[in-house]
Amino acid sequence: MKLTFVTDVDAAKYDEFVTQHPQCNLLQSSTWADVKAEWRSTLTAVEDADGNIVVAGLVLKRPLPLGYSFWYVPHGPIGDYENVPVMQAYLRGLGNYAKKSRAIAVRIDPPVPVKQGVREDFPQEYGPEATALRESIEAAGFRHRGFFTGLHQTLQPRFMTAMLRPDDASDILKTMPRRTRDFYKRARQRQADVYRGTIDDLDKFLSVIHATEEEKDITLRPRAYYERIMNAYGDDAVLILSNLDIKNAIEEYTTQIADLAEQLEATDENAKNKRRQLTDQIKSRKKRLQEMEERHEIDGDEVTLAGCLSVSYGRGFEMLYAGTNRDYGTITAQDLVWVETLQHAFDGGADYVSLGGVDGSLEDSLLEFKSRFNAVIFEKIGEFDLVVNKPIYAAFDWYMKRKSNET
Repeated sequence: MKLTFVTDVDAAKYDEFVTQHPQCNLLQSSTWADVKAEWRSTLTAVEDADGNIVVAGLVLKRPLPLGYSFWYVPHGPIGDYENVPVMQAYLRGLGNYAKKSRAIAVRIDPPVPVKQGVREDFPQEYGPEATALRESIEAAGFRHRGFFTGLHQTLQPRFMTAMLRPDDASDILKTMPRRTRDFYKRARQRQADVYRGTIDDLDKFLSVIHATEEEKDITLRPRAYYERIMNAYGDDAVLILSNLDIKNAIEEYTTQIADLAEQLEATDENAKNKRRQLTDQIKSRKKRLQEMEERHEIDGDEVTLAGCLSVSYGRGFEMLYAGTNRDYGTITAQDLVWVETLQHAFDGGADYVSLGGVDGSLEDSLLEFKSRFNAVIFEKIGEFDLVVNKPIYAAFDWYMKRKSNET
């Protein structure tokens, strides 16, 4: 079979291949290069004798001093890794291209799971397929970087989570664990609203993103980055926000307290259980009313509770960034936003929704939260490097590891 490595592939042709492939993912879309503005990029592929793409990869190129660059293929390349000759044709072609272009190294991140399952039954051992896959990639000159488990030890998390499309996706809430359903209903009862935002709502979204940054002592992205995502993907960029009309909530709780008080007054003195229930409800509403009155002094009439920015691409849907206003944590609006986001994704025909990465220990709070949404864990094979310029790469790798340790 004649195989040809090509660069500067037509974007429409490239995306047609990637969107139809089982490994389809957002980070290998041609448009992702527009989001990663600080990197240069090239769409690469291997084509057969008829000009059909059989392997594809978005290569991001990070500029370095003196005209050098570091290359990265996030969640890629996309192709049949079991067809070793075809995949090696791509990897060797990519390596030769890198050597001619002053790249110090090429890092790939094959989107191939070596284990998968739910947290409770996640496999302990690797199968022989993992060894065969690693050896086939290393035969093309790439070196496996290791089976890292830390969330920040790799450029993209090695342990990913996703919710797969259920048999009946018409009402996603029904498929959720009871705890998630309860949290969703609690948010609704606490007057939380949910809606799809636009780019004009980015400041509201950033308010909850910054709250997450402060709580976890991390620094995420500037506003311009989120703008690029929404501009680049247009209608496929989905911003779901939860809002609380504090003024309306105060009025609602005031009305509820009055109604409950009337019911209590009309209830017979001997109906002790009902009177106790009504008394508890009044006490609960008064507590909520007091909280809203206090928050009204701080936040005004309205406040954003939670948000999630996602992108639809091909057969998948990627939940990229999410945040929650911790001052209103008891309202559980994050569950409301996530359920509505998942419903939007499956209504749009997605086969899966990526919930993002988790720590490989499978014991962190992030996985605990994502498990509330039927998360399936996928452990990828890991990253591979083809080193082109050893001295400069060694310095660059040391810098990146130090930066990772500081995160």
